[in-house]
Amino acid sequence: SCGVVHDLNPSSQRNLAVVVQHHLLMTKSTDEPPPPERSRSVMDYDSKADLKRAMTCGKRAEDSEGAASPVEDFDWITNNLDMSISCAQNLEEEMARLLTLKSYLILDAKREQKFERITALAGRIFDVPIALVSLVDLGRQWFMSNR
Repeated sequence: SCGVVHDLNPSSQRNLAVVVQHHLLMTKSTDEPPPPERSRSVMDYDSKADLKRAMTCGKRAEDSEGAASPVEDFDWITNNLDMSISCAQNLEEEMARLLTLKSYLILDAKREQKFERITALAGRIFDVPIALVSLVDLGRQWFMSNR
């Protein structure tokens, strides 16, 4: 199996900007407008068929010739991968990954000390200023812990 490098694509950058905006809004006066709604999540879909429809935005994953649709048609595909060290993403593998993530029932969970200990330990071992435990959802990255 080939690993996929997840750099911040434009969609992830927008999601990060929403998180920062939300934090800024929460620290200002209550006269400000409410924070924007969260990005879409695998938790929003009840079945594999619903998730597939959402991921293809009503488009077919393959055209009538059996060729894959252009990558820019789907927002879940990372367009800036270094293909010399990555393999192409595909709908079935991404759906399986998301459904597995959903089965863990930890998205939107409260922070837990065990993850905080892992990030603290990783920061010390690797002598880095920041360590994270994060989960990449359909339209967002969920941070279980960050130090």
